[in-house]
Amino acid sequence: MVTSANRIGAIGFVVRDFAGNIILAGARRFLSIVAPIAIEALELRTLMEEVLLTGYKDIICEGDCQILINIVNSSSSNNRDAGVVFEDILNLIFHFSEIRFLYVNRKNNWVAHLMAKKAFVDDCFCGSHYYVMDWLTQMC
Repeated sequence: MVTSANRIGAIGFVVRDFAGNIILAGARRFLSIVAPIAIEALELRTLMEEVLLTGYKDIICEGDCQILINIVNSSSSNNRDAGVVFEDILNLIFHFSEIRFLYVNRKNNWVAHLMAKKAFVDDCFCGSHYYVMDWLTQMC
């Protein structure tokens, strides 16, 4: 999610294991973001980095940006708005035992979308996985 007026991008992510259990959730803000594809790529890279810190090696990444999912699944991109971030994502893939990237429409990705909205207005929300998980438990 990007606001063009102040050029801030916010992300929200929920990570589940193959059994569907939530293993991690988080939110972040990024300054000076203009292209929506760039914030989507930053979201995926952040999610992957955070998961690796937990020790999980088998995940499914769902996202509502079909262009990004297609780029990652094809392992190539010439997108100038997020090219370096795409390269980071492709390099991170090799740290996982099993990782899948699936497209879901926004209606099915509503939790991450709400988390990104909250990240715009709540500084504490972006700083603590525990705060995000508590909020998520109350919302769902």
